[in-house]
This record gives sequence, structure tokens and C-alpha cells, in this order.
Amino acid sequence: MRTSKVYADLFALLAQHKYGIRKREACDRLGYSSSQFDMAADEAMKCGYVREYRNLGKPHHPKFIQLVDPFILFHYHFLDPVQGDAPLHWSDFVADQGRYSNWRGAAFEMVCLYHVRQLKTALGIEGIKTKEDPWSSSPGKTGAHIDLDIERADRVTNLCEMKFTDGPYELSEANARKLIEKAESFREETGTRHALKTVLVSASGITGGHDGAIAKKIGIDDLFS
Repeated sequence: MRTSKVYADLFALLAQHKYGIRKREACDRLGYSSSQFDMAADEAMKCGYVREYRNLGKPHHPKFIQLVDPFILFHYHFLDPVQGDAPLHWSDFVADQGRYSNWRGAAFEMVCLYHVRQLKTALGIEGIKTKEDPWSSSPGKTGAHIDLDIERADRVTNLCEMKFTDGPYELSEANARKLIEKAESFREETGTRHALKTVLVSASGITGGHDGAIAKKIGIDDLFS
């Protein structure tokens, strides 16, 4: 991929949007011509730095682009942050609990995205054609977000929630209710007629007795099987 300011500007913009940004909005905000932007975005996708997806439930299902390369994400999050100062030592990373915790969660979601095949195997759907995208509620709606929805050809959609915690994630009554409300928001806004099944993916195991809110628990070992 050629070295050019447009690529650096594109990555810096996308690094500010965890789940991506509308492709046309990114072009408008960067101020490059459509041909310059499209060439940079297409080459970044071919190199695996960026991915493109459509957001269900939005009018006309607009194209989004998302920065997915772990090294580039780490660079802009810690080494050359768009906002704030770059930490000088590893202890500074850990001491900044907000930035560190956000990074751990985002990094785990990216690990899951890179291991969709293993997720499908754990769900027993490796032979079913699927589309995998994150989903966010439209502005002014519920504010719900689904880390990864797996839309299946058998008219079932798995809503995957990724959790990276120090200890087992507690599936309490309150947390179970949040998962149910997210699924309800997804159905209302997308208008899907698929059966919805919530999947909880935890890096440190799961505790709590409110299993009725989820269809499947997946652990980190499943991602590397």
C-alpha cells in the first residue's frame, strides 16, 4: 500500500470511531476527492487494515468502514492518540484505568471478530452461510449496541455480547435485563423476522443464575480451538 497522507488521515479518523463510520461521511470529513478517498479505502480494505459493512436498521443500510488492524488501533489508542498524551511506560497504560479498560474491551471484541469461524463452530452453525456485523441503534433511539450480530441463512440471528473482565462476568438480573432490552431494540429498529438468540462471549467465564436471557455461553478457549 502506498505511503500517502490520505491513509494516515483515514486511519486517524477511523481510530476515533470504535465501530466505524459511514463511508460517505468519512469522505466528507477528510475533504479528499471521491476518487482519492475510494482508492485509499479500497486499498486499506485489501490489506486487511479496514473492513466495510452495512448497518442493519439504518435507512438504505448505509456502508460503514471500520479500522480493524490491532497494531494500528494500538498505535492510535496509546502511542499517538488523537486526543490526550501518549503514555511513556507500560505502568502508565495500566494506571490510566479508563483508557486501559476501554482498550481491553475493544481488543477482545476485535479478537472475536477475527475468530468468527471459531464462534460459528462453537454455536454449531459452521455449515450455515452468515453475514457478521456490529449494530448500533440510530441516534435518538435507545442507544443500544450489539457487538456482533451473526445473520444466518436459516432465518436466525445470533446477537453476540463480548465481555472482558478480571473475573467471571456476572450474569445478574440487571445484566440479563440489559441483554433482553438490546434484543428488543434490535428487533424493533431492524424490523427483522428472524428468531433472535443472544450469545454471551466471556474471556474469564460467566457466573450468575439468569441464564434464561441467553441461548449460548462461549469461553475464550472456544475462540482458539
